[in-house]
Amino acid sequence: MKTKFISINEVEYIAHRLAVKFMTWNEPIPAFGSRFSNVLESCISVPF
Repeated sequence: MKTKFISINEVEYIAHRLAVKFMTWNEPIPAFGSRFSNVLESCISVPF
């Protein structure tokens, strides 16, 4: 069985789509690049 890694771009796309779908207030979505660097990458790599 081949392991598929999820990319940061895929996470950004999914997070943005979910925010647009479920946000209940009319507030702008912050830029994805404003997050803490390497924290998300670390979380994504832990299961693998």
